[in-house]
Amino acid sequence: MKTQHGGKRYGFFSGALWGLDTVVLAIALAMIPFDGFGQSALVGAVLHDVACAVILLVYMAIRGRLKDTWNGLRTRPGMSVVVAALLGGPIGMSGYLIAIDNIGPGLTAIISTFYPALGTLLAFALLKGAHGSASDRGAAGGAWCHRGDGLVCNLRPR
Repeated sequence: MKTQHGGKRYGFFSGALWGLDTVVLAIALAMIPFDGFGQSALVGAVLHDVACAVILLVYMAIRGRLKDTWNGLRTRPGMSVVVAALLGGPIGMSGYLIAIDNIGPGLTAIISTFYPALGTLLAFALLKGAHGSASDRGAAGGAWCHRGDGLVCNLRPR
C-alpha cells in the first residue's frame, strides 16, 4: 500500500516559498528603480505576475503539457479563470505590495495566509461538509503552509 506524505511536504515548501517571495518583493521595492516611484506597487505586481507566467509556461512546456494548457484555456471555465486572473491579479498583487511597503513583509505574509483558512471555513459552511476527509487533509496542508510562512518571515538578519 502506497502512502502519500507529499501533502505535508508540499504545504511546508509552499509556505516557505511564499514567505521567501514576500521578502524578495520587499527587498525589490526598496531598491533604487522603485524608490520614490508612486506606482511601484503596480509595476512590481506586473513584473511578478509576468515572471510567474513565464516560469509556468516553461514548466508546462518541459513537461509536455502546453497543448493541454492551451486546450483548457479555450473552454468556458478556462476563460473564466483568465478573466478572473486579469481582473484580480493586478488588483490583489498591487494591494499585497502596498501592504509589504507599509507594514513590512513579515506581517503581510502572515496576514495573507488567513485567506485560505477563511476560504476553507466558508467552503465547509456553504458546502455543508460535502467534501469529507479531503477537508482534513486541506486543513493540515494549510497549517503547514502557515507554519512555513511564519518560519521564513520571522527570520531576522544578523
